[in-house]
Amino acid sequence: MENLVQEVETKKSSKIVLIIIASVIGLLIIASIVGYSILSANSKPESVLSKFQAAVKSGNAAAAHKILVSNDPVFELTEGDITKLLTYLDEESSVFDDEIDSLKTQIDNEKEERLKYDYYSMLTLVKEKGLLGLFDSYKIAVQPYYFTLYTNQKGVVIKLDGKDLVTSKSDNYTKVIGPLMPGSYSLDAQFDSEYVSLNTKKKVLLPEDHNYEIDLSIDAQYVYLESNYPEAKLYLNGKDTKLTVGDAYRFGPIASNGTMTVQANLDNKWGSLTSESITIDGSSSYINLEILGYTIYPTASVMGAEVLLDGQSTGITFEQAMTDGIGPIPYDKEVAVTGQFEFPWGTYKSNELLLDKDSVFYDGDSDYDYSTYAFFTEIPDDIRSKIVTQLDGFIPSAFDSVTDYDEALLENVNEANRTVILDSLYYQLSEYAYDGFYPTKATYTFDSMWVSSSEKDKYYISLAALVNFNYLSYDYWEDTYNDTEEKMTVNIDVLYDARDGSLVVESFDPYVDYYDYYSDDYTYNDVEVKQFTQ
Repeated sequence: MENLVQEVETKKSSKIVLIIIASVIGLLIIASIVGYSILSANSKPESVLSKFQAAVKSGNAAAAHKILVSNDPVFELTEGDITKLLTYLDEESSVFDDEIDSLKTQIDNEKEERLKYDYYSMLTLVKEKGLLGLFDSYKIAVQPYYFTLYTNQKGVVIKLDGKDLVTSKSDNYTKVIGPLMPGSYSLDAQFDSEYVSLNTKKKVLLPEDHNYEIDLSIDAQYVYLESNYPEAKLYLNGKDTKLTVGDAYRFGPIASNGTMTVQANLDNKWGSLTSESITIDGSSSYINLEILGYTIYPTASVMGAEVLLDGQSTGITFEQAMTDGIGPIPYDKEVAVTGQFEFPWGTYKSNELLLDKDSVFYDGDSDYDYSTYAFFTEIPDDIRSKIVTQLDGFIPSAFDSVTDYDEALLENVNEANRTVILDSLYYQLSEYAYDGFYPTKATYTFDSMWVSSSEKDKYYISLAALVNFNYLSYDYWEDTYNDTEEKMTVNIDVLYDARDGSLVVESFDPYVDYYDYYSDDYTYNDVEVKQFTQ
């Protein structure tokens, strides 16, 4: 009985094992059939194409990643790259349709064993050999693309789709960019300099822009500046650059798109002058900032006198002004010019000249109208009076030292003449001024002559000699005649001659009156004195 039971159990176990084995074999057969079906389906290019179309429509980058490979061995596809491609094909439906038609044509060629690699196609059907030559698979190879970027400025920061790409290392910089997936890309170029901040943007569409140069030129340039006054300040858009035009010979980079202007400004004691404001628009690199002003060249009868402009000191003599000029003065400004000379006894001023940009200055032409010529025509009475007062202090009392009346009278008249000569000299200087006489500065060195003269000889001031004054021979006459009467004759002659020409009576009237009082019956006939009476 036990043996029978044992036999039955053994049979049952064997049956179970057989069932298990049969099930495993069945499963293996089913798996093989399914695997074969799958591998067989994947080995069909139509299936790969269908999956790719579905991935594009759904935007499934992960699914497309299993189908796509790169045609460029140095370019490894990422899901980000594939997303760029799917987006491009989805947005460019006509391109997508063309690529699908191209793949279908390639499939037909595969069936006819005419499938060839096409380097110029965006998408190419490629065949990958299976294990032991079974179940070959197909994938779609994507052609990456390149473009060349260009920028005209050094230091331009360039970004691709918002990420730093490159910074230009020189002017006229170029660089090949790639490999990149087909798609739309955004380029951003940022340029910052001391004077300007500029940006330019471009869209790049691949493969349309493949191997093309993308121009990221910045609207900026250097300008080369010059001016007739290189010391003038340079202004950019109305703001002081803290540079002179001469310092900024090569200036920039600045915007060349018409948004910036340059101008020169010159401030001097005559006024503020500006050049024309020049707009920088790229039409020229060479800019002339000409200051619009004029220069005056006044002259005067006293060349050593100082030029006053609108009543203000210039520190410039007429002699300097006639040679070097005074300016520049703003074109729209009229200036008043006067001459001023400082005597020990006061200030000597000329007439006033009103000058402008149209004034004509002396150039040696005989037709010169003297409209820019300052005349020192008259010494003011207050200066004359001071001179007379000072001279009177040096005239000695002849009666204190001379007992002979005739000698005393002669001495008195002698002193009078010396005073009168000086006074008359100023009259003569006025005459010379009207005649265009040009005394030098040395003519008026009064201080040195007073200091170097003895007390009594101070009124022999030798200005007369310096300007060829007609009384130069006075001392010669004094030394020629030994006789008192002859000397008196000479003195009287000089005295009256001087009186007739003098502009100031105070300087010799007391002496003339004194003489007339003691010579009631004196008859003056040329140079003859007939008799003196007490």
